[in-house]
Amino acid sequence: MDWTTTQEHRSMEQALATRISNFSRLLYAAIALLILAADQLTKKMVQASIPPQAVIPVVPHFFNLTHTQNSGAAFGLFSGSSSPWKTTLLILLSGALLVAIIGIVWRTRMQWEASVGLSLILGGASSNL
Repeated sequence: MDWTTTQEHRSMEQALATRISNFSRLLYAAIALLILAADQLTKKMVQASIPPQAVIPVVPHFFNLTHTQNSGAAFGLFSGSSSPWKTTLLILLSGALLVAIIGIVWRTRMQWEASVGLSLILGGASSNL
């Protein structure tokens, strides 16, 4: 193999690697969008079919569905706060964290399991935003 053939071979390998990387990114974005849509759909279904504060046993004494609304952050943090800045602060913080997750997934080469996991988090977090 001469130098020209080696260069062509490397160029083809790089083009293939770029295509695979772009396809992977599209797949991770599709996963996040699917989770966002599924989360929004299930929230609408709960709002339409379960009265507020109602408890629906799915597996008795183990798993119940309860229609509640959280005006704060995770696990009700800041839900009792009457600060006018609470909502704005939560939206800005959530948006910044989502941008950070997108940047991590976009720029780093990690195991596919980690990328899928971050895509799932991204979809759920965007839905909550």
